[in-house]
Amino acid sequence: MNKKDSCFSVIMAVFDDAHKLEENLPVFLSQEYEPGYEVIIVDESSTDDTDDVLKLLKRDNPHLYSTFIPKPNPNITRRKLALSIGIKAAKNEWVIISRIGIVPKSQEWLKELSEAADHTTDAIVGYF
Repeated sequence: MNKKDSCFSVIMAVFDDAHKLEENLPVFLSQEYEPGYEVIIVDESSTDDTDDVLKLLKRDNPHLYSTFIPKPNPNITRRKLALSIGIKAAKNEWVIISRIGIVPKSQEWLKELSEAADHTTDAIVGYF
């Protein structure tokens, strides 16, 4: 399969980021990428309205998935655990790890990433 035609899984771990989710997640959810993509949010036991915001956004975005981790053992890094869970939940060949506080500059961000890949590409590292 040509990697250019692959689907993406965008994974973010969040903690008490309800406001950032309301503000920034719609940009991730409105990407114009025809092969398709999913956005996976892993909530690190937020105490704010994160769960409510995710429920509202999931109504209109079937490609948005969320899960949570309970308060972990203090010997385990919460962020690493959250990202590991997100990666295991990913259904697509390409996994993108991002942060909710940093927003793609366009609705064609995934398309631009896919154009940077070919059959020899194993990884793409970047920032926006």
